[in-house]
Amino acid sequence: MLMAASKSHPGLAAYAVAKVKKDGPHIITLTTASIDKQLANVGGEMELSLLLGDPAAAVGVRGVLGSIILPEAASDAPPKPKLNTAAYQPRNNLKPNIAHTFRAPDKRAPAVVSLGFTVLAASPLLLLLGYLASLGVNFKGLPSGAATLWVLLFHGGIAAMLLLYLLFWLRLNLAQTLPVALALGVFVAGTGYKALGALSAQRIASSTAVAVKKTN
Repeated sequence: MLMAASKSHPGLAAYAVAKVKKDGPHIITLTTASIDKQLANVGGEMELSLLLGDPAAAVGVRGVLGSIILPEAASDAPPKPKLNTAAYQPRNNLKPNIAHTFRAPDKRAPAVVSLGFTVLAASPLLLLLGYLASLGVNFKGLPSGAATLWVLLFHGGIAAMLLLYLLFWLRLNLAQTLPVALALGVFVAGTGYKALGALSAQRIASSTAVAVKKTN
């Protein structure tokens, strides 16, 4: 690549890329018309440099060939190059700031409608709690012995699960709720299995005792 850099305007340069001919040599053509096309009305002394590079080479090579003098521009206006380099960026070439305008949120239903649907969604649980309250607390069917502990833990796990649902509705997000729900699910399944096993063993023992009494 051949580079013609302006000495009077640092940062402005015109370039010409080498082309390979059929017989092998590389030819670079950089005319005054090409320089004028890239740098517009830039004139004066230009330094010619040969730039060599290859993908396999870590660092390119630059060699200064000499200088040329182009006719000065007729006017004193600042240069307006067609190709702006990183070292020469006029103020009018800066991109304007982008101001994002977000879409207005959709209109929501009135609070009365939302509360009404909440009550409808919670009505099965409210009906269940009301029915259990009408029955009253009855500990007559509570098993004795080791089964009591497992039954209490099982019902405590169910109560904790309902409390977790309430916290999810009011404060927690899904990522916070899922691990706790998984742990409570394993706990409820384990205590429920042990409670059913203890109740079954207690029922079998009671049936065996009744059968022995009748036999005697």
